[in-house]
This record gives sequence, C-alpha cells and structure tokens, in this order.
Amino acid sequence: MLYTSLALLLIALSLLWSSCYHAILYLLGKDDRRQCISMNVSGLTKRISIVIPAKNEPIDVLLRSIRSIAGYSKYLESGVEVIAVLDDPIDRVREIVKTVSFETRHRNIVIVARSFGAHGRNGAIVDGMKMARGDKFLVIDADCIVDSKVLNDALACDAVCVSPWRSYTVYSTFVEEAMAFLTNYGSWLLYEKRYSANFFLYPLGAGTVIVRDLAKRIGYWPRDAIQDDLRLGTILAMLGIEPLMLCSKVKVSVPPTLSAVRIQQSRWAFGSADILRRFGILILKSRIPALKRVEALIYIMQPLMSIPSAIGFILGIVAALTESHVALLGHPYTQLSVCLIAFSMLLEGLIIMRYVTHEKLDKRWAVFLMGRTSVITTIMTPIVAFYTILGLIGLRIPYRVTPKSLEKRSIDISIPIFFTIALLTLIPSIVSENLSMLFLGLIELTIAIYALKRLT
Repeated sequence: MLYTSLALLLIALSLLWSSCYHAILYLLGKDDRRQCISMNVSGLTKRISIVIPAKNEPIDVLLRSIRSIAGYSKYLESGVEVIAVLDDPIDRVREIVKTVSFETRHRNIVIVARSFGAHGRNGAIVDGMKMARGDKFLVIDADCIVDSKVLNDALACDAVCVSPWRSYTVYSTFVEEAMAFLTNYGSWLLYEKRYSANFFLYPLGAGTVIVRDLAKRIGYWPRDAIQDDLRLGTILAMLGIEPLMLCSKVKVSVPPTLSAVRIQQSRWAFGSADILRRFGILILKSRIPALKRVEALIYIMQPLMSIPSAIGFILGIVAALTESHVALLGHPYTQLSVCLIAFSMLLEGLIIMRYVTHEKLDKRWAVFLMGRTSVITTIMTPIVAFYTILGLIGLRIPYRVTPKSLEKRSIDISIPIFFTIALLTLIPSIVSENLSMLFLGLIELTIAIYALKRLT
C-alpha cells in the first residue's frame, strides 16, 4: 500500500499547492486596493520606442503587429517609433521592408536586420533599445497587438510598468481556444489580482515599459537567461524597484497546437527553474519588503508543482506492478488523497468561475474550456516536470520560439508519453487487482484518448 498511497498523495499535494496559492492571490487581491496606471487624456509629452525582436516569425504575424500600431498614425507622427529587430536572412527582411513601406509609409517604422544575432532575442532587444530615440521603451513580441490605450498608458509610466495580457485567436483550434482561456485567466489572477494584493510584479517579455535612464543603468535588458522577464524582475528587486501595472492590456496570440504548447511550456518551466537556481537567494536578499520577497520566490517556483505529480504518475506504475489486492478506498491515506484532490479541484473551479463572472463569459462554455485546459495541463505535466528538473540542475537547452502558425496536424510526443504512463498503470493494476491504481489508470487513459481525438 505504500506506493499506492504515496502516488495519490503526491498528485493531491501538487494540486493542493497550486489551488491554495491561487486562492490566496484571489482573496488578497479581490478588493482591487492598488490602482493601475492610466493616462486619461491623449497626448504625447515624450517619445516612446516600441521594440519588437523577431526571428523566423511568420511574415503575416509580424505585419499584423506593425499594422496595429501603424493604424494610429497620429502617434507615429508625433512621438512613437517602431523598431523591429530581425535575426532573419536578408532576403526575408527585404520582403518585410517592402511590404511595410508600401502599406504604412511612416519614417518612424524601422526594420533592422542583424548580421550575427548575438544573444538571440534578448540581444535583439538590447540592440533595438540602443538604436531607439525614445525616452521610454515598450518591448513586445512579434505577435502582439497594441492599441491606443496601451500607448497612452505607457506614456504615464515613470520607471517600469507592465501591461497584462489578453489573448486573441487566429485559427480557433480546440487547443488555441483552451490556451486563450487559460492565458486570460492566468493574466487576471497572476498579474491583476497579484498586483491588487500588493505583491511584487515581475515584468513580462511582451508588454513591459521601461524608461531609458533606468534601462541604461541595468544594461538595457538581461542577456544571460532564457526567461529574461524573470531575470529582469530579479535585477529590479535587487534595486528595490517595483514595477507598476498599466490599466490597458496588450493582446497576444496563443499556441494553436499541442506541439506549440509543449515548446512554450517547456521553455517557461526550464527558464523559471533556471532563475530559481541561479538567483533565488538574491530575491530573498533583495530590497523589496520581506513578504513580497517570499511571494516573489513562490511565484517563480510554480513549475515545481509539476514534479510531485510526475513522480506520483511514476509511483503509480510501481504500485500497479508490486502491490496487489488493494481496495479502491481501503487505506486512510488513499481516502485523504482523494478528498484533497476533490477539494483542490473544487477550489480552483470556484476561482475560475469568479473570473468567468468578472469577465461576463458564458458559464457553460467556460466549463467546457476548464475541462479542456485540465487535459492539456495534465498531458504536459511529465514534460514540464522534466524541463523543470533540467533547469534546477543547470543543464542548458536552446531557446525555441513558440510556433505561431498552424503547422501540419500531427500527434505531439506528449500524447504517446501519457498513453504509455496510462497503460503501464492500467494493465498491471488489472492483473494485480489494485483497484486504486486501476481507477487512476482509467482516468489517465481517458485523458490520453481525449487528447488524441480532440487536440490533434
């Protein structure tokens, strides 16, 4: 019974950790005690440079972003410039330049081709800032859509400010719809509610505004980490500088396929764990208040929540192979684990429904999306845990851009991995009559079949 109880308990504790953290953020931030930054009157008193780093991005994606800014010509004529720094072949850059020149004819839209692409995306941001003429920089990704509200609010920023995200969909695949829902919920809870709760707000890789003098002081932008936004946050915390939140929201695209989700989540998991390993102690020694230091550390520890669940899946296989004649709920620890799992799911569901009510979304549709996002996050758990461990032990991985186009439909590797886990749990549990692991295996198999049928 040891492995059976431990497997379920680890999965339960992982869910409990996540849901309780989210509940605390919601409860402390629900009163909106901290006001976001906004400029109610349109007007340009200083210049702002929008820096867009890009490499191998679909041309239509980059053009969509530039067009969203070019549509507000009065800004480009009186104080806003766009600098897109491309690490692409020169022929591709020429094609983009030709299209942008034909469509916009604005001198304040500059396309830059880098010859060597030193330091990747982060180096492109630094080069763009050095070439820019603005008093402030707004860093966005190639898929971001910026409107006049974002530009106005960015002008009111006096140090470092962050614009929360709101997603938009392009292909309306099942994966994209689920990730759009998850992205919006995450931005609402982890940025808007955390900010209202007066916790330390980490910058975002897309949607961060920083004034020139401060940027020069810190070397413009971190070049020594995959998760550059978290690294920038640690630098600011060490200086005692707390980013503020803009009222307006930058629109971002979301992964349209499971393969794109895997690439994105793997990078985020590795990057967060890498920051935790290298700079976690600096966060605890930083110049922000003590409670904010602790919460800031907990925030970047979120990918670690996947490790207990992944270990639980592995122990489930061991239990199915070695422990026989186990009743479904025959052990107190098994009963406790099931109760904790049910409590965690209920708690998270209540918070999500608060978000749904706040955003005035259709509740029945939200329930479907909740189920779909649960499948995606569960399927990704072993992979996220693997990359989190890589980050913790200091192994290096190459930076991979999240694919934004709809690739040829294929079965992502996350599905056969989870199918293997499900079958290795289910089949031995039938032979050994381990009903607890039989139930777990059936749930895992159901998730894998749904992912195969609906998410590929």
